[in-house]
Amino acid sequence: MTPWPKIAELAEAERPREKMLAGGPAALSDAELLGVVLGSGYQGVSAVALGRQLLTNQGQSVGQLARADAKELAKTKGVGPARACALRAVFELARRIAREEGAPERMKMADPAAIARHLLARLEVPTQEEFHVFLLDTRNRLTHDAMVTRGTLDRAHVHPREVFRLAIRHSSAKVVVAHNHPSGDPAPSQADLDITRGLAEAGKVVGIEVLDHVVVGSAADGPLRFVSLREKGWM
Repeated sequence: MTPWPKIAELAEAERPREKMLAGGPAALSDAELLGVVLGSGYQGVSAVALGRQLLTNQGQSVGQLARADAKELAKTKGVGPARACALRAVFELARRIAREEGAPERMKMADPAAIARHLLARLEVPTQEEFHVFLLDTRNRLTHDAMVTRGTLDRAHVHPREVFRLAIRHSSAKVVVAHNHPSGDPAPSQADLDITRGLAEAGKVVGIEVLDHVVVGSAADGPLRFVSLREKGWM
C-alpha cells in the first residue's frame, strides 16, 4: 500500500494552509480541513492523512465525527487527548455559531421540522436523551432556549416547575418542548406521553400554552425523523 505523502512533499499549491490562503476554506476537502486543525502529523503520517483516518473511523461522516466525544477521538493513533480536545472545541464553536445564526431574526418555531432541526443543533451529548424547552413570543418566534435535563426521561426528571419557571422569568407567551431518542426511533414512549400531558395541564394553570412536544430520532447522516405530538393529536 502506497503511503500518503507528507505535507512537505506536496506541491505548495496542494498544501492545506496554502490552499486555504489562496482559495478560502471551501477549497479544502474534509480531511484537509481536519489537517489544518490538527496542525501536524506523527511518525511520517501527514496531518491530512491523520484527518482522513479520523473520517474513516467515523464512517467517512463529518457529522458523526463532530458527535464523537474527546475520548473516542483520542483513540485514533497520533491524535491523543490534546488534539482530540482541539477538535471538540472546533465542533462546539460550530454548534454555537449555528445556534446564533437564527437569533437576530428570532426564528419561528411553529413548524415541527424547524423545531427538530433546532434541537439537533442544540444537543450537547447526542448519545443521551436531552429534554429542551424553547420559549416563544406571541408570534411563535424563539426568544430563549435551555436544556432542562439529560438522561432517561420520566415525570420525576421533567417537572413542570422547571419548564415554566423559565417561561415565567422570560415572560413567554408559549413554549415548545422537544427531546431526542438516541436510538434513532422517534416513536414516543408512554413516559413521553405522560410528560406531555402533565406539562399541558400545568400550562393551562399558569396561562402559558405548550404549543408542541417534538420527539427527534434522526441519525447523524440519515433523513430528519421526528414526531410532533400536536400533529398526532396526543396533546
